[in-house]
Amino acid sequence: MLYEHLIHVHSLTNDEDLAKIEAKGGVLETLHKLRDLKVTRFLGITSHTDPVVLAKALERNDFDCTQMALNAALVGLKSGSGGDMAINLAGQAPSEKLLYYALSLPVALAVVRMPTLEMLEQNVAMAKAFKPMPKPEMKELSQVLSSRNKMALDRYFSNHIDA
Repeated sequence: MLYEHLIHVHSLTNDEDLAKIEAKGGVLETLHKLRDLKVTRFLGITSHTDPVVLAKALERNDFDCTQMALNAALVGLKSGSGGDMAINLAGQAPSEKLLYYALSLPVALAVVRMPTLEMLEQNVAMAKAFKPMPKPEMKELSQVLSSRNKMALDRYFSNHIDA
């Protein structure tokens, strides 16, 4: 039987979270046992707030992948809209530009919101038509969105660790 499952430790926030998952009898120990038992094949970690603690987790542990949010306004957030983003990019640039920006970065995939069948179909169509965004276009989109949303980003990060 092929076991191709990935389990993420989701939303690592700070050093306290990292200490809890690394503790004896903690989540990581349990996940390693599940991997040994072939319940899962891959272990990953996600973080939305602190790149320093994410880097520590990756340096100290044997994760197969990591997931962090990316977008054109600021590398470090989500690719489109929704959730607890500092800013909602919907309407500020065409969805395909936001998705193509994220996919043009050196990433294996982009996780996008698809709460409706219509959005799923739109995302599939965009993925099928994807061509990497030229670097000058990426730079221009990033500059426009980051300058347009600077106050929202400053407000968001005033209470978050920004390394």
